[in-house]
Amino acid sequence: MKEKLNMERLGNPWGPSPVLERQRERIISEADGIGSEKARQLLKIKIADWIGVPLEQIGVSRGSSEIIELICQEMLANQAVVMPVPTYFGLTDSLKEAGSELIEVPAGTGSQFVLNEQLAEELIITCQENNAHLWLCSPNNPTGSVMESALIEEIVTSLSNQLVIVDEAYLEYIDPKNNSSAAHLVGQHPNLIVTKTLSKAYALPDLRMGIMIADPQVAAYTQSRVSQSSPEDYIKARYAIDDQEHILKFAQWIKTEVARLIAGIKILVDIEASVLSATGVMILKHKVESLYQLLKEMGIKSRDMNNEPGIEGERYVRVGLQKPELNGQFLHALASLG
Repeated sequence: MKEKLNMERLGNPWGPSPVLERQRERIISEADGIGSEKARQLLKIKIADWIGVPLEQIGVSRGSSEIIELICQEMLANQAVVMPVPTYFGLTDSLKEAGSELIEVPAGTGSQFVLNEQLAEELIITCQENNAHLWLCSPNNPTGSVMESALIEEIVTSLSNQLVIVDEAYLEYIDPKNNSSAAHLVGQHPNLIVTKTLSKAYALPDLRMGIMIADPQVAAYTQSRVSQSSPEDYIKARYAIDDQEHILKFAQWIKTEVARLIAGIKILVDIEASVLSATGVMILKHKVESLYQLLKEMGIKSRDMNNEPGIEGERYVRVGLQKPELNGQFLHALASLG
């Protein structure tokens, strides 16, 4: 059946800051008079101010995937890495390519996929027993669960001899000012690396702009090993970050729309979902049949998660928040299943 609705798409459905279009000529003019190195430095200054960390802790790359691959290949190759599952498949794929040994720690079942104190303790113990590093996504993809910053600090402190990587690709969905970012712990914990992206909340996947916050030596080394973007792309990223009004409105909308979507799902007796999602990225399943197939037959696109670590064989699909009208159509489709 022809696709009618794409619920697989992740990112800000409202698009990037309108400032980019309004200031398009100014951005082009500025790019003509500046080199990539200077434009990148100005972006790093903006990022440091936005997150509230020292400039020397910042690195930027052509997409967060470039930083992820560098960490895997040069810092974690052929080493043991603990990951709570389910988690972002791109991380597990990159670690496997680097020859890393993945040690999976289940992060709940059913509707209770939660990054809580019990899980934090399990992660610490598993890392210590296996002399392993840790990679954590918070907020998590695909469940939308969030680990409190105090628990992340406890983990990083307890694993001072191991590398801890915290992926915050979706943090701006719920904390656009980064008040709870693990990046604030980097100064006291050189074993911590935080990664971010402008592809999700800022809706700039075409810019491929990844961010690392790490110990200054790690950040400088990473910066020397990653690709450079064009001056125009760096300037666009800077202008987008500067428009905090746009991202604050998005975060407020996320809070309201996620609550509406989850409330609608909770009343469906045949649907089970990760209802603790804070971002609208979630996994759900039909209690009897393959939800992926049922949705596909209705022309609704989702991501099949049936083979993902931690939820293998459980028939889950992943969906992301879309505009209200489309979310309403999705809820109506789910309600028609039982």
